[in-house]
Amino acid sequence: MPHLIYAKNWREAALAFGEQAAHDLKLGYELSAASALLRSAKCYAWIHDEDEEAIAATKLALDRALASFVKRNDLQMAAVTCVELAELYVEQRELQTASDFFEKAADYYGSDRHSRHCRFEADRLRFLLAKKETYGRSSEPDWHSQLYEAFATSIM
Repeated sequence: MPHLIYAKNWREAALAFGEQAAHDLKLGYELSAASALLRSAKCYAWIHDEDEEAIAATKLALDRALASFVKRNDLQMAAVTCVELAELYVEQRELQTASDFFEKAADYYGSDRHSRHCRFEADRLRFLLAKKETYGRSSEPDWHSQLYEAFATSIM
């Protein structure tokens, strides 16, 4: 039962941040609204495992936050939001979309260490996609373990 209370609190927090974002937008505080949307999405992320509606809400909040950060030229926060989106798409096993968001994050970060990490993640996902295509056509029934082995040996 405590798990349900825990999830309920995350849902309430997500909704509260969503309301804050709406209020901030009415007042013209776009960056504050975008930050509230990002916090809302992070709350939804705690509950989206069992709830498709929460997954959709997370994506929507992150997309809106990203648009606001880009519009206001806050590239650091745009990059952070892209990483959040990328990680969400990895969890949803949408690897191409995740790779695209890691690339966007790298572009927004510029040339710092965060950028290099995001490019590494994007390259890693592209590698996995290429191997998945190769092994997906394999007659071998356990291509998942083959894919994992291929990835593990490539990073050593």
